[in-house]
Amino acid sequence: MAQPKRHDQEEEVVPAIRHEDAEWKIIQQNTFTRWVNNHLQKAGESIGSLETEFSDGLKLIALAQVLSHKTVGKFNKKVAFRSQKLENVSLALNFFQNEENIKIINIDSTHIVDHNKKLILGLVWTLILHYSISMGWIQEKREDGQQEETPKQKLLNWIRNRLPGLPISNFTSDWNDGVALGALVNSMAPGALEDWENWSPNEALENTEKAMKSAQDLLKVAPLIAPAEMIHPEIDEMSVMTYLSQFPATKPVIVKPKVNATVSNLEKTLIINEPKEFDLKLSRDGYKPKIAIRDADGHEIHLTVKKVEDKDDAYKVKFTPTKVGPIQLEIGATDIHTFETQAIPEACTTCQVVPIARLLEYQKTAKVGESIKFTVVDAIEGPVEAIIVDPNGKEHRMAILESSQPGEHSFEYTIPVIGLHSVNVFHRKLPITGSPFPLRGKPKNAFKIWGRGIAPDGVRKNDVVGVHVESMDPDESISNANVSLEVAKKDGKHLPISVGYDEEAQTLHFEYEPKEAPEELEVIVKVAGDVVESHKVHVAPKSTSKIRAFGPGLEGGIVNEPCVFDVEMNGESADLSFAVEGPSKAEIGCNERPDGSAVLSYTPTAPGVYKVGVLANGEHIQDSPFVLRVTEAVPGLKPSATRVTGIDENKVYSVGEKIPFRVDTRLCGVDLVPKVEILDPTLNKISYGAREITPGIFEYTLIPEHAQKHKIDVSVGGVSVPGAPFSIKVKEATDASKLRIYGPGVEGPVYSKEPTRFTIDATQAGPGAVEVALADDHGEKVDLDVLDNQDGSFTVKYTAQRPGAYQVEFQIILACRRRNFRPGMCPGGLNVVFAGEEISPIAINVKPNVDVSGIRVDGLENAIVTVNVEKEIHVFTTDGENTRIVITSPSGRVVEAIIESTPTGFRVRFTPSEVGNYTIDVTYQDIPIEKSPFTLLSVDPSQPGSSGAEDVDFKQDPGESTLAEAEYVVCGSGPPRADLVTVSGPGLGPLVAQRSTFVLIDTTNAGFGDIDVYVDGPTRTPLHCVDNQDGILKMCFTPKQPGLYYLRVMFDNEHVPGSPMQIVAVAALLGSPSLLGADQRSKTESPYSSISKSILIGSRLRPVINVGKLEPKGKGLQLLDYHNGKLYNIPLRINPDGTYSTDTPLMDVGEHKLQLLFDEIPVEEATVEVKKGTDVSKCRAFGPGLESAVVGEKAQFELDLDGAGEGALSMEMRGPAKAESRIQDKGNGKCSVEYVAKAPGEYEMTIKFGKDEKKEHVKGSPFKARVDYKKDPTQVTVIGLDEPAYRLKQPINFIIDTTKTKDLPVTAKIANEYGQHQPIVTRSTTNPRHYNVRFMPTGSQHTSIPVTIFYDGEKVGEKAIKVIPEMEPQLIKILHDKKKENQPITTFASHEGHVPFDVRECGNVKKIEARVFGPDGKERVSHVRSTESAGVYDVHFPTDMAGEYSVVFYLNGEEVAMKVPVIAEKIGKKEDVRKDDLFMHPEVAENQPTTLTYNHPIETKKKQQQKPHASIRVLAARPDAVRLEHIQEIIDNGHRVADRIVFTPTKLGANMLDVFYGGEQVDHVEYEVIKCFRKMGLPDSFLMKKLVSDTPAPPYFMPAS
Repeated sequence: MAQPKRHDQEEEVVPAIRHEDAEWKIIQQNTFTRWVNNHLQKAGESIGSLETEFSDGLKLIALAQVLSHKTVGKFNKKVAFRSQKLENVSLALNFFQNEENIKIINIDSTHIVDHNKKLILGLVWTLILHYSISMGWIQEKREDGQQEETPKQKLLNWIRNRLPGLPISNFTSDWNDGVALGALVNSMAPGALEDWENWSPNEALENTEKAMKSAQDLLKVAPLIAPAEMIHPEIDEMSVMTYLSQFPATKPVIVKPKVNATVSNLEKTLIINEPKEFDLKLSRDGYKPKIAIRDADGHEIHLTVKKVEDKDDAYKVKFTPTKVGPIQLEIGATDIHTFETQAIPEACTTCQVVPIARLLEYQKTAKVGESIKFTVVDAIEGPVEAIIVDPNGKEHRMAILESSQPGEHSFEYTIPVIGLHSVNVFHRKLPITGSPFPLRGKPKNAFKIWGRGIAPDGVRKNDVVGVHVESMDPDESISNANVSLEVAKKDGKHLPISVGYDEEAQTLHFEYEPKEAPEELEVIVKVAGDVVESHKVHVAPKSTSKIRAFGPGLEGGIVNEPCVFDVEMNGESADLSFAVEGPSKAEIGCNERPDGSAVLSYTPTAPGVYKVGVLANGEHIQDSPFVLRVTEAVPGLKPSATRVTGIDENKVYSVGEKIPFRVDTRLCGVDLVPKVEILDPTLNKISYGAREITPGIFEYTLIPEHAQKHKIDVSVGGVSVPGAPFSIKVKEATDASKLRIYGPGVEGPVYSKEPTRFTIDATQAGPGAVEVALADDHGEKVDLDVLDNQDGSFTVKYTAQRPGAYQVEFQIILACRRRNFRPGMCPGGLNVVFAGEEISPIAINVKPNVDVSGIRVDGLENAIVTVNVEKEIHVFTTDGENTRIVITSPSGRVVEAIIESTPTGFRVRFTPSEVGNYTIDVTYQDIPIEKSPFTLLSVDPSQPGSSGAEDVDFKQDPGESTLAEAEYVVCGSGPPRADLVTVSGPGLGPLVAQRSTFVLIDTTNAGFGDIDVYVDGPTRTPLHCVDNQDGILKMCFTPKQPGLYYLRVMFDNEHVPGSPMQIVAVAALLGSPSLLGADQRSKTESPYSSISKSILIGSRLRPVINVGKLEPKGKGLQLLDYHNGKLYNIPLRINPDGTYSTDTPLMDVGEHKLQLLFDEIPVEEATVEVKKGTDVSKCRAFGPGLESAVVGEKAQFELDLDGAGEGALSMEMRGPAKAESRIQDKGNGKCSVEYVAKAPGEYEMTIKFGKDEKKEHVKGSPFKARVDYKKDPTQVTVIGLDEPAYRLKQPINFIIDTTKTKDLPVTAKIANEYGQHQPIVTRSTTNPRHYNVRFMPTGSQHTSIPVTIFYDGEKVGEKAIKVIPEMEPQLIKILHDKKKENQPITTFASHEGHVPFDVRECGNVKKIEARVFGPDGKERVSHVRSTESAGVYDVHFPTDMAGEYSVVFYLNGEEVAMKVPVIAEKIGKKEDVRKDDLFMHPEVAENQPTTLTYNHPIETKKKQQQKPHASIRVLAARPDAVRLEHIQEIIDNGHRVADRIVFTPTKLGANMLDVFYGGEQVDHVEYEVIKCFRKMGLPDSFLMKKLVSDTPAPPYFMPAS
């Protein structure tokens, strides 16, 4: 009898693509295809479709050759045309008919080529009959005259002979259950399937699979048919015959006795790394087990096998799985005598190794009130429990939600209190690894709020005051905390607020500005809409006091470092008081200064916020109180080691004067840039210049613009440096050159003892005081009468008492606003002082009031005499009685002299006995004559250089002739001979201007005569003569300017040989340029003094030569190079400023003699040795391209290789993108480098110079250049602000993208009239060119708020943000099957109801609740679960009675005006329910369990697929008064299930239980709960009477134990 189709069998039979063919045809086609492939595989071929792949004839020919073991002949191996296909197929068909004698009827080549499936299957069946079924069978003629057997009959009879006990009559249904096939296999291989007789026909597929596998393994019978096809009721006999035809051709085999094994105590699910032991029992003695356990990768797992004592066939196997996944248990039995092993496939099994349940990463700290979700994974089987113990010891049992993912469970915990919570997680009643887990509760709002803006007093009208908010939670960024500030007035209005974010300090800075006073304000700080702090602030009117305080000590500080600040009184007088409030006590020290200021300091000893109050007469000055933060000490920071130099607090500076000073931080211990502030008396900041000279040394430059006191405050790390603040005084600028002094008192003539006057006009010289003093040449003070003309000028009157040289001197006094006069204090001459600046002395020649011009002195022309040699002078006078002559020696002694009267006056003779200056005073009527007193120098010839002539200084007066003359009398013997005079010495040139030189004039053999020396040139050249007393004269002179000079030496009015002599004097700077370049010019005094003795090959000569006004009269300036016997002329070029220069390399190794000539007259010489070698230190790179560049544009810099010697240059650039570069040789020792960077970022340029592999970095290499785009505001874009609307009080996050423009500051602002908090802009940590903007809109809904984007202070765009309500509950969406959108949601009664819904469009949903009401109007228990999709949830609830359930949603506590109906449909039949016939007493004891039992049929699998099975559900009238437990148990050999309802009353009073099955009520129970039962003499459990039953009672039976 054919077996009914099984569901799993049917699934295997149905092909992937269904068509109209019957099932048996499909099975037949599959079988024939396998038969063909079974043979084609011998030729290395296979087919997928019989219908199509025989069409070219190639595989048909291959099949023919394999089946016949012959060749068919030549055929078309490459088939391209139909004719070739027909030829090949015809060849195969003819071969079968002619060579193999196979009758092929009604089929030709066209049928196969044209894919006629029916005829192709017929051809294959013909081949099967011939080669598999008929071939090898001997057809004998029957003697009884009966017809010979057909192949079918022959095969059937052969099988009957092999299976005499089985009634085999066909090749279809007899083979559907696998029993006959098992018997056939066992007959061919005895012992292979010994238990086939015990096989159940109901297990047809399993039977067939075992039989076919054994046939394949033992008999080599190919599985030409699938097991599921073999048992198919529509299978055709051809397919079965094809498969069974293989058995007669096989050879019987003997199978050894079968050993069976039984495995017990091995669960299908195992825990990783958990040791497992199971039992193994073998069915036969004489064998021992062979066990292998392999994981998913095929690796064997270590195991141990231990024999159980007293049991020969029992074993204990122990192993530990170490990898998640399936493991395969393979069991065999080994004969202990022959050691042969046989597999026991029936005992083999597969287990699943699952991971150990674990808790996923969770948020370990959270604020009170926050809900933390915990997820447990890999809890494959067994219950998951969670108990959380809070810091107070209270236990919280968590409700566990099972996810759709296998083994995943979750629960949520809302933190109730601050402190450490212990999270205990259990799986299978055991703690999971790591349990208990820590969870720390933090305060809900852990913020530090400080600033002047919350000070109760001190805030004044129009003060911009700040409130700073910091997060005390290190895990929370203040920028994400939704912090807002409100400043409310009494009338409810709010002041505008601005906000900024300090990313480094992680602080929000709020500012507001009160516009009215007096008034009371309330400053409210909120977080996520909740008030955190509130402060009352009193706003006072603006202060009229000018007292100000400033300094680092009022802005911040460091623990244990002095906080210094300055208080400026600004001319006011008031009682000052100071107060410091903070975490530590800090005494204030005060140091008053004479300029009306005071320096105060205090030292905090603990970090935190400090408040410094500065009060004048009991009231806060402007900006007081000062609120600041003191931080922990910076390791290694020593602010006291900072040094400030260049500030002179005692000096008075002028407006416009450059005031440089330096700050040295090298010893501070930390690499910090000092903070410098320069303030005026009103604390306005003054700009200044700054630069870093070397690491740690900073130079600052102040150019004051106003005459006032300036304060310079210097701090490092927020701490004032020693001496700060510095106070400097600045006065108005004065110009003493515009001071006019005129009048007869200074211009002359001035006579002794006659009154005179002069005028000092300071009207154009600026503000300042005038001071004047006058003294004669003896230092005696002259009385002055100074009159103030009240117009900025003064008249000075005086009377000189004696003739002589007087001087007027000026001096500078402190500048003031009005000009005034102060008495002069300077001794000697007339001293005039203006604005503190001393004016150059003015000489006044006071002439005698009598005529002394007639008196003269002769004999003092040569003012040098020899000591102890008599000197004679003549005084010519007409009045000898009133003429006096006094000679004073160098020691001050009056010298006795012989004075003899002559007709013309006196002859005076005296002998100098001392070396030094003698003075000769000649007076007439006590008035010195002109040039008196005279000076006579007495020298000792035996002491060289004692003449002191070198110290004589000659000055040329304006308008004086440039001819300088010196005359000397040579005391020789004989007639004068000029031709015997010789002139020598360095004074013959070449000369250097401003440098003293001399010539020696030798008159030893020239006789007696006068020597005259003349020097003529561009300017007058003073001369002085020294007689060496040996006939040789030394004439000293100094050329003042460069140019051509002529030296004339005359002896007795005749030129000496060579006179006049032409001498070239070059400019002093001609000696300063170095022939090696300008870098050494300032160090030299001659053209070659700085030239190195040796230079490297290729070094260049780069002198700059100034010849001044020197006009060439020949070849002019020449620079010659003498090398290796050859003379080279180095070319010179004339520069625009008139100087000469050259840029010539020295390329030849060896000695170079350089010579500078002017008009072929040598000026200077030098020798240079040129050597081979390399000096990379001489390489210099400079230019803007080394520091910055613009993307896509050429950047340039230069390389100067002068002096570097031999070598090659290499350059390598590394950066964000490849940069194209080009090096161009300029041919003057310099290279120009250009490069174009394609992307922004930092590029590193490595520049090396040298030979081959020995190249070294040039100075500064590697250089780092910052490449950026040009500033292009049009490239600033906004990302993420495209939503049509945004919700109130919900953070809006968007990005300002500056990727394609220069990296400059970006801000976002909202106009104050919109009353919004300003957006917070922070730079992205992942992309520095992205700025994250966070903004939370507040105020009215359905408005537009414009957000303006600023780039480098420039407006680049504006975005209007439309604001909608914070939440719109009506936008909730119920997720329903689209095909049933107009129909209510349905479920089956006694099953869970589900309503999925979406709140993503509802806005800020913080709390979701749902209530479910049953058909009876009573509320049911419901739960809201989250899903894998954010914002999508699912309400699930149990159903009991059939009917309509209503689901009501609440969002943030607000009911949604929508009820969702859910229809629970009836299932099952209540008549199928049987109740335990035990009745119970109507009174039950409190907290005592009672059991009700109902049983009903188990739905078959087939029925289950059509409709879910019905279940028992219990509904209590008072759910809070009873605890229900539902236990199910399979009874009646698996045909029924018993539902045991265990109810435990928890409250006294009456209650009712309604029992439903599939939505229909099957029982109603009423009971009364009483307090105690033992007093009644009743047992703890007793029978309860059934009071109500609305359905006929089905037959009852006792439940199975």
